[in-house]
Amino acid sequence: VGVMGVMSINEMNAVKNMSLKTQEQQIRDNFDNNVKEQVESASAMLNAIYKRSQAGEYTFEEAKKLAANLLRELRYGTDGYFWADTYEGINVVMMGNATEGTNRIELKDSNGVEFIKEIIKQGRQPNGGFIDYMFPKAGTTEPLPKRSYSKAFEPFNWVIGTGNYTDYIDSYIASQK
Repeated sequence: VGVMGVMSINEMNAVKNMSLKTQEQQIRDNFDNNVKEQVESASAMLNAIYKRSQAGEYTFEEAKKLAANLLRELRYGTDGYFWADTYEGINVVMMGNATEGTNRIELKDSNGVEFIKEIIKQGRQPNGGFIDYMFPKAGTTEPLPKRSYSKAFEPFNWVIGTGNYTDYIDSYIASQK
């Protein structure tokens, strides 16, 4: 009976671990799908503005300015926002703060990841791309895990991105274990 009990406990632990891995993957997949959809929606908005400039309603420069202004104010969820950088790393949109107009290409996270270079590189892939890096939340200094999705908006030579912190996923899964 003792051997059967140990085997049963081992089997239950294996099932629990598999269930947690599946649950974690689903949470992470939902996260990825959400941020990707947000960037796709923002890109559609920029494309509508671009098309209006092509139709003569705005000059190209007016379209870029309008697009930046709208992107700067666009939000989703509790604290989701967007940013845009040129292919050279010059920030175009970052919530209207002092980062705008600066070149961020050489920025590194606390692990040495050149995350702006990676965001631009991934964003210029045919379907955009994801990057994981460490970055402090607003008003704090402690770097936390963040995952972002970015995609190029070719007419303006911008890479549009958004992302969120993933520490809550890590802590939720740890609490379930």
